[in-house]
Amino acid sequence: MFAVAILVFVAGSKLYYKPAATDSVILKAWRVVKFATKQAKLPENKEARKRSKDIMDFAKSESDIPAVSEWSPETREKVQWTDTFVDELKQAIMACKIFIPLSIYWVSYNQLSNNLLSQAGVMNKPAGLPNDIMNNFDPIALIIFIPITDGLFYPMLRKYKINFASQKRITVGFFLGAAAMVYASVVQHYIYIDELFIASNGKQSNVSVFLQIPCYVLIAFSEIFASITSMEYAYTHAPKSMKSLVSALSLWPNCVAALLSLAISPTAHDPNMTYLYAGVAVAAFITGIIYYFVFRHYDDIDEVARLKKMADQDAAGYQMEDKIAPPAIEAEAEAMEKMH
Repeated sequence: MFAVAILVFVAGSKLYYKPAATDSVILKAWRVVKFATKQAKLPENKEARKRSKDIMDFAKSESDIPAVSEWSPETREKVQWTDTFVDELKQAIMACKIFIPLSIYWVSYNQLSNNLLSQAGVMNKPAGLPNDIMNNFDPIALIIFIPITDGLFYPMLRKYKINFASQKRITVGFFLGAAAMVYASVVQHYIYIDELFIASNGKQSNVSVFLQIPCYVLIAFSEIFASITSMEYAYTHAPKSMKSLVSALSLWPNCVAALLSLAISPTAHDPNMTYLYAGVAVAAFITGIIYYFVFRHYDDIDEVARLKKMADQDAAGYQMEDKIAPPAIEAEAEAMEKMH
């Protein structure tokens, strides 16, 4: 498998975008943030700080902030970035903000690789079927439902003019993750009240392991709406010079989720599992609500940008028609003269 991956990587090297080597984007971004913060704290920028919409604008030489103080010639010489870079950095930060609450979503997702496997271990399953094979239903569901979602579901919504924009999708992903944990909590409840489970002191039960499948399917759908959409949104909204950085930062929620999972791991034992799943479900649900109200304006920003792009394309089309129309009219006039 690794050999095939290396072969594909080498074979497609001519298709890759290979920018020229430059200074570290991270260090450059840090200098911009540090400089903007320093400028905003200057006494002469007290009034400008109140009127500014984004502190990063203080790092721009030609800022639109009212009452902002002018840079000294020495400051202009020291600055090693352009206003365009500052705007790109603002765009990247905006895209990466959605990663912060996603850590709670990933806590619910991570249950499929630890606690749900332990749950499967005490459930009734066919002879020879290992409990750790159950989480394979998640990628199987993804393989089945991603093409259906992209090829049928989203086009159908567009056909009926339903704007199921990125932030709405991610919010639904939170809710589906919460639903998966509610389902796991219910299954765990039936395991606890099972007679065989009680008689065997928690070693086995009569509850079928295949009852876990809907939980994995719900998690798969939550990935489609939350995980895939968030990475797509961040990558497409990141400037070209920072796409690699944003892609790397997209793994940050997984890291935080792993730490949160580690923090709650002392409670992950019988008879607490019903409450653990329920607690994760409540956390994902509440975070989903908060997420929507905090980031829903991103969809409005995208819609304005989309309409502006369409208007620009229409304007460009009209200009092309104006350029083409006169020769066409002249040719038609000449043809009419010849006929007469």
